[in-house]
Amino acid sequence: MLLLNSISKVIQAFSKLLHVDIACFNPEGKLIGATEEYVSQKGKKVYVPFFNTLYGHHITFLHQPGKMKTCDGCHFINNCPSKVELVQDMIINGKKYGYLTFVSFSEENEKKLIENKEFYIEWLSRL
Repeated sequence: MLLLNSISKVIQAFSKLLHVDIACFNPEGKLIGATEEYVSQKGKKVYVPFFNTLYGHHITFLHQPGKMKTCDGCHFINNCPSKVELVQDMIINGKKYGYLTFVSFSEENEKKLIENKEFYIEWLSRL
């Protein structure tokens, strides 16, 4: 439980520092830690078939969440609260540990993530 508490604290701190919502999921799509806004908007579980398509791409920029073919089957199809997402798969020595994502739920933050994509990719890759 101490590890999960530590992960949550790191997510909260980096969310405030970077002005972005952050979530971390295990390989089964269960929430490990996230900002309150993320949980409020998207809940505590992701649509795993979609995220499984991202494994092996390290960091993926999603500009139209909910409107992509890979979103078929998700309960947010055509109505995803995310405006844009940066998703990193967490793989160490070939083992999948889950996903870490930076998310925008507002048009203002969408613009910020798009205009500063390289900055956020750099931070995402360091976490």
